[in-house]
Formats: sequence, C-alpha cells, structure tokens
Amino acid sequence: MATYFPNVFEGMPEQSDSQLVFKLLLVNQLAALAPWSFSKGVYKFSKELAKELVSSALPEKIPTEILKKIPLWSIYVEIPEGIIEDCNGFFVFLESTDGEEELRILPDYDNQPPFPLILKLGDYTVEESILELLKTNTKKVEQKLGFAGFERIKESIKTQTLELEKFITLILYICSENAEITGTYSHTTYKQRAKEKSNIELNQAAQVTVWDVGKEIGKKLRDYRETKKQTEIQSNMKSPHIRRAHWHHFWIGGKRSKELLLRWLSPIPVNL
Repeated sequence: MATYFPNVFEGMPEQSDSQLVFKLLLVNQLAALAPWSFSKGVYKFSKELAKELVSSALPEKIPTEILKKIPLWSIYVEIPEGIIEDCNGFFVFLESTDGEEELRILPDYDNQPPFPLILKLGDYTVEESILELLKTNTKKVEQKLGFAGFERIKESIKTQTLELEKFITLILYICSENAEITGTYSHTTYKQRAKEKSNIELNQAAQVTVWDVGKEIGKKLRDYRETKKQTEIQSNMKSPHIRRAHWHHFWIGGKRSKELLLRWLSPIPVNL
C-alpha cells in the first residue's frame, strides 16, 4: 500500500486534512487497479451459481491460506444483477501492511463509496478473520462516534458483514480446485502467462479478458429446477429435492510442501 501514497499525498497523511478519507479511498483504488491492469481479468458469475453460493454457508474452519489462491494478484469479480443490492461486483487483491499479509476487497456499488474490506491472512480460519474485521471496524466506529453513534449504525455494520460473507463465498469458489472457469482459451494457461509476465515486466494488458464462472453448471441448475417445477405441477407430487451445496477442504503433500485444496460440491439431485 505504501507504494501508492506518494501518488496521492504530499508528505505524511494528516488527520486535519479535510480530504483525508477521500484520499485514503483513492490509495485503495490505486492498490486494486494498478496490479489489475497487468492482466485485466474479469470473472463473470452465472446468476444461478452466484445465487447458490451467496445463499450457502461459509465452509467451517477453512484456513485463510486458501484465499491466497486467487488466480492473480488482483482480479475483478462481476456479480449478476439482484444478487447483492446495488453492487456490480468487486476487486479482490493481495496486499501487506507492516509485513502482515492481507486480502482486500473493494466493492463496486452504484450508490456507495468503495470502502475496502480487509481480511488478515495468517494462522486464522476465514470465520476468525471476518470476526477480527468486525471487531476492528466496531472499535473504530465507537472511538469516532461513541457508543450512541455505534448504536445508530449497528445495522449498517451487520449488513456490511453479511455482504462480506457473500463476497467471500464467490472468492472461495474461484479459489476452489474444481471451479468451472471458461473463456476463449485455457484459464490455466492464462494464469501461467500472467504470472510469468508479472515476473519480468509490468506493462498493462492490451484488453480486458472476461472469464465465465459457472456457465455450464448454471444452465444445469436452471434446467433441473424448471423440470422439477413442471413435474410437480403435472403430477401433483413433490419431485426429488436438490441437496444443499457444501464445501470440502483437505491438505496434500508432505510437511515441507503442504498444499491446501478446496472443492465445492454442487447441489445435485437426490433420490433419483
């Protein structure tokens, strides 16, 4: 983050600066956009998959290590309309502050400024990192506005936390071993080329590359639910239900080369 401060501030930031909040937001936008420009990757979720993910629970006791598996340093995740109110998507990128690794999420709202959501990466679970963020934000609000001020915006903080959990389920899917990500060419090749490029040159990508996330599984979910609905109407009987989607994570390799893998197990027809 420190790299971008000289682009916005002359000298050290000062609390008396009336534009301080605006300038700090600008620093965070630069921290997301600068690395994103090297690959310009946009991950576009199908509506059916996005709805399934944001309505499901976070995986239990999953280490934050998994969040380091975002395909590139910075990506943009496009959210279908109606999934999260007034939200078009978000940037997600890796950063560090005072030597501590972080995952930063910069939401792209129609009617709100892009305040960053910062998750600590380390010896925590994802749930613990979310609770730590909530505790930090609550403390900042109470210090600035007092307890009465916190009570006034308590619901807003609760809403923000729920939205953060939805963002994370989408990120986790992209990080999962069996994510369905398709485009005009291999996503694996794209990731490798982008990483090799970032190691030798820092030039902007010529154009945006859009990746479809869950296009095929979205179609299968849509078709199955439509068939299920028609069957129930015609037979006046309840058809086989769809099991809730869930997560499974595990480690592979030895002590010196351990790797955390995550799989998303889709909602599939049961008792067919």
